[in-house]
Amino acid sequence: MGPVLTSLQNGMRSADASAISADHSVAVEPMLADSIEVLRGPATLLYGGGAIGGVVNVVDGRIPTALPAEATVDVGWRYTGASHGQTGVIRAEGAIDNFAFHFDALSRNSDDVDVADGAGTDGMDYLGNTSTQTQSGSLGASYHFTDGFIGAAMSWLDSDYGLPEGSHEGSHAGGHEDDHDHESGHDEHAEEHGGEHEEHGDVRLRGGARGAW
Repeated sequence: MGPVLTSLQNGMRSADASAISADHSVAVEPMLADSIEVLRGPATLLYGGGAIGGVVNVVDGRIPTALPAEATVDVGWRYTGASHGQTGVIRAEGAIDNFAFHFDALSRNSDDVDVADGAGTDGMDYLGNTSTQTQSGSLGASYHFTDGFIGAAMSWLDSDYGLPEGSHEGSHAGGHEDDHDHESGHDEHAEEHGGEHEEHGDVRLRGGARGAW
């Protein structure tokens, strides 16, 4: 296992289990990011001794740090050919007097990933059990005064994705038969629900995260 990377969202630890298990999804959505900061060296000590591989901080502005000059609405859509995946996002921001508001939502769906020359499952041209479904969103607000601001935000994430055959072996003893709960120090909770071994051996992981700042 290589050096551990610490994942942060707006300077606070993200509530997911991806750092301890490669088959767990990441709760941070880079498509909604304003910026992505990568820290290495002595600066990582500010985030604990476990960040020996570096720190990745995703800044997404869900708690507005400034009053927007005007209301904005951004809409985006992406298509991925190999998995026939579609991702749609919407983000809206604005202000009323000294209050600033932020809203974002995302929906992502994809099929099994296509591969070439029968290199997929059972000699087929696709990699079975790699389809995904993800929905997420957040709502935040802040009040600004002369010397600063105070704000809060809520977020949610629901995901359902599969693991390709053979990728899960040895990652967890006994598989994902039990539910896992993860709680971070800033009252953000994540749930990674165990994969369900169906008759044909496919492993699906269904989980979600709820957070408040």
